[in-house]
Amino acid sequence: MDAMNGGHAGTVALTMMSSEKRSDPRLRAALDAFIEFRVADMDIWRRAGTELDLTTNGMMVLAYVLRQHSLGEVVRQVDICNALRLSAAGASTIIDVLEERELVRREPFAGDRRALSVVPTLQGSKVEETVRIADDRFFELADSVTPAELDAFVRILDGMRVHGLSQFRSER
Repeated sequence: MDAMNGGHAGTVALTMMSSEKRSDPRLRAALDAFIEFRVADMDIWRRAGTELDLTTNGMMVLAYVLRQHSLGEVVRQVDICNALRLSAAGASTIIDVLEERELVRREPFAGDRRALSVVPTLQGSKVEETVRIADDRFFELADSVTPAELDAFVRILDGMRVHGLSQFRSER
């Protein structure tokens, strides 16, 4: 049957299923909430970045460095690339900007004399309060749901991340 339809029968079934799901009020409300969250989250990062004259990616790198540093972790450029899915050149450019703004500095990495770690400066650490407030609010909300609900939330986000990345990578 697929051969008779040019191999597109699965696409028709997927479209119908997707169309049915789009009309489910619960699923639609979940998607709307997810989109609204993304818009609000990006707005927070954009506003914080504007105050420091940083791009959203610059703020994300700074927040990552601050979070990891607060956990006692050493952050190398490769860690930033992996965690935030940035190219080495992109991460290096952002770190250069953060250094110029005196928000981070590069220091020798103890485990490899060729590598450098990225650490927040005193001025960069002042931004940590903004990051901490956002994290605390997340923890407060996450703590208000059952473990099963939290597991479901993580499963959905992991599915979105994995599907989105695999689809993006296959288009390259």
